[in-house]
Amino acid sequence: MYCTTQDLIDSFGRDEIEQLSQRDGFIGGLNQDVVNKAMGMADSEINVYLEGRYTLPLPTIPMIVKQIAADLTRYYLHTRIDDDHPIAK
Repeated sequence: MYCTTQDLIDSFGRDEIEQLSQRDGFIGGLNQDVVNKAMGMADSEINVYLEGRYTLPLPTIPMIVKQIAADLTRYYLHTRIDDDHPIAK
């Protein structure tokens, strides 16, 4: 993964990430399965742009790639809840 759950919490706050991860009857705390799925989707999108230019997986992950992965993960978490939210747009 290009970012970690802790990277998401550091960037956007625990409350937001927990709220965005709570679905399918999951109540309270962080639903790590939902977060992992969103992080995987972000990784896949980033890899589309990196493959062919770089050997994957990257030996080290630059900070900008971590931030892009965090932003994309947050986007994917939001689009599952509210496609009209400014972050989803």
